[in-house]
Amino acid sequence: MLDLVFEILFELLLEGSMEAVQSRRVPLPLRVFLLGVLAAVYGGLLYVIIEIAVVYKSIVAGIIAVLYVVFAVMLIRKKYEAYKIKRGTY
Repeated sequence: MLDLVFEILFELLLEGSMEAVQSRRVPLPLRVFLLGVLAAVYGGLLYVIIEIAVVYKSIVAGIIAVLYVVFAVMLIRKKYEAYKIKRGTY
């Protein structure tokens, strides 16, 4: 039961942070802080996956870590290109 409550709260934190980072209505210092929270959460997840790959010598976890990084880079690149087009500097 308590696990379900924590899961819901964690999901609200992540979803709310993602929406707030993209919204211009939220003040810039708060958006930067929430972006840092998101980076810490997803960076921590990547750390755990890499730790599992190294400690247990898991090829599957290594592949998942590589795919995680590749998809993150693709997402960041796509968002950056959309930002440049929006600003007219592309």
